[in-house]
Amino acid sequence: MLISWNLVVLKISYTNKESLMKRRIRIEITKRAKEHVASHNIKVKEILSLFDKNYFVKREGRRYRLIGMAKGGRVLALILEKKEDQFILVTARDATKAEKALYKRKRNN
Repeated sequence: MLISWNLVVLKISYTNKESLMKRRIRIEITKRAKEHVASHNIKVKEILSLFDKNYFVKREGRRYRLIGMAKGGRVLALILEKKEDQFILVTARDATKAEKALYKRKRNN
């Protein structure tokens, strides 16, 4: 499943710097990834709803960790891997307490 989605990244963290960025990216959600996130009781539409609100992005090498609130108020952590001109969903899960605190702090800035 290939999903093209408008991502409006509010803040992306590179080391200690943050910058604003807007761009259109492609996210590939493989059958394996869809099954994997289902094991965390997460549906693809929940993942996509995360992009409708503010979310925090942290770059970790070729991977990006997104923390945001999905429709219904559930705070999720997504891991995307950059591959050429698109991103591949690695996993999605409920955010940890530390990730929720980070999201809340960044959202209020």
